[in-house]
Amino acid sequence: MVQSLVPLDVRSAILDDALRPYLRAGYRVVVRTETTAQLLKAKKASPFDDLLVLLTLGWFGLALAKRDRSIFSL
Repeated sequence: MVQSLVPLDVRSAILDDALRPYLRAGYRVVVRTETTAQLLKAKKASPFDDLLVLLTLGWFGLALAKRDRSIFSL
């Protein structure tokens, strides 16, 4: 049984060509070998997430500003 092996430099070039569209689409390479690659695309926060964080921080700020400042004496 004879196998026709593709040289590693050719396989790496094929992988580079296959990765190019993903890199343009916003993915980034996390781990790369000569024949494999792991890609990651960062999740974008939605405007709803930003609004929720802003309202939560504002609520905590108001709660801290309005707390009683009484002095206890025994």
